[in-house]
Amino acid sequence: MTMEATSTIQQLAKLCSAQVSDFRNNRACDERPCLELFRLALIERNQEAWEAIYNIHYPQVVRWVHTHPHFRITGEDADYFANQAFSRLWQYGTRHACAGHFNAVADYMQYLKRCTWSAIEDELRRSQKDALWHLVELGDSTDDNESDGMMGLDEAALALHNRVSVEAMVENEAILNDLWELLRQTLEGERERIVAEEMWEYGLAPRQIYARHPDRFADENEVSQIRRNIVRRLNRRLTNDAKVGQLRQELEYLFRE
Repeated sequence: MTMEATSTIQQLAKLCSAQVSDFRNNRACDERPCLELFRLALIERNQEAWEAIYNIHYPQVVRWVHTHPHFRITGEDADYFANQAFSRLWQYGTRHACAGHFNAVADYMQYLKRCTWSAIEDELRRSQKDALWHLVELGDSTDDNESDGMMGLDEAALALHNRVSVEAMVENEAILNDLWELLRQTLEGERERIVAEEMWEYGLAPRQIYARHPDRFADENEVSQIRRNIVRRLNRRLTNDAKVGQLRQELEYLFRE
């Protein structure tokens, strides 16, 4: 890479960092530097652009890891899942970028957030499988007497089995896709779109949303009421199918106050 190209990427990274700071401080921002960095990283596979994306957005990914409701039972640290998330973005995000599915920084960030949650859910599924196999192996090595067999089970494996049941392990990305599609069909008007996107994408509380959009809402109580309206309407649309429990769980998590 030429010195000029390196300088260009460094300048883009500086502008993109400023854009992220502007967003967090509720200032108008230009998305073009960040969009160009993502394009260079994912479509042109530019390593320096990728490193810039990683450095700029790593803190946000770590925050997503810590706020996932099941992170605490994985036994892994936040850095592990953050790196897994970026690895998935590098591996699978290219086809979405090339297909034109990412038209805004929010599109990239939403996908990166899904990569983060999927990494955690995959680790839980792997641990669940390991625990179940361990239970089977231990069960096979005990007497035929059922109670004696249960006494011989490894306590740690049994605890993990009880904590993360097979029924609870579902494909997280599929659930999020279903919920996002329902959400898009449910929203009524620009103010609901703002509340939904700010809560979904950035996990902002009503107070923070009002601070960012004081011209749109009377106060944070109005934001909370709009949130309740969205959740109430979404709950009515959820059908009593196999995924309804997981959908409602994610709904409560994503739109928590």
